[in-house]
Amino acid sequence: MFDSQDLAKQLNLFHEMIVAAHYNGDKDSLKKIPNLIERSLLPEEVKKEQILIARGYLEIDKSSTEPVNWKLREQLREKVFNFPNWNEEKLTLFCNLMPLYDCFSVNLIVQDILKEYKPPFSKELKRILLGIICNNLFLKLKIGEYEGIDMLVTIADAIPSSPDLVFYKNNIIFYKNMALYKSSNATKYLKNCQKAIEICAWLGMETYAQHMSEFLEG
Repeated sequence: MFDSQDLAKQLNLFHEMIVAAHYNGDKDSLKKIPNLIERSLLPEEVKKEQILIARGYLEIDKSSTEPVNWKLREQLREKVFNFPNWNEEKLTLFCNLMPLYDCFSVNLIVQDILKEYKPPFSKELKRILLGIICNNLFLKLKIGEYEGIDMLVTIADAIPSSPDLVFYKNNIIFYKNMALYKSSNATKYLKNCQKAIEICAWLGMETYAQHMSEFLEG
């Protein structure tokens, strides 16, 4: 990979490695990625940015017993808002780093984003917006906040399904039914959640499915 002069390819590979390690719960691999980035042919500024993002995922993946790196979190928040305007790059960065923000701040930012972007959406924008909605739903349910969930689900449901959006659509189904289950204790919603978890496991995302199950039971 390092012999390649295609820097965009290197950048995409690092992104794929980071995301794969994150969703597979592979902290050991994630810890090695900053060193790989440092050895790459990427420009120094791009290296710094990518190393910061990789460290951000490590921060997101910390357990509740591990100390919080507040300085790193602030650097990552500043990185998002160094962009003057919302664009796909800034939206993607915000989506990836949302778990580092408090839910109140996320709610306000997501409202602004959803007001700014209206359909029809590009293929990439559909994926990004669904990712942002998924993460917002996760943060709301994590603290037991149900206000605004219906609105987010309605917007997500209005985005047509396609093969590349299956992961996000499945997560929306999971969060929607988890909210309904937590508020009503109805078994049918619990079964829908379990189906969504099974789909992730069947698709080879066993670790992520386990995280979903733990979140549902928590």
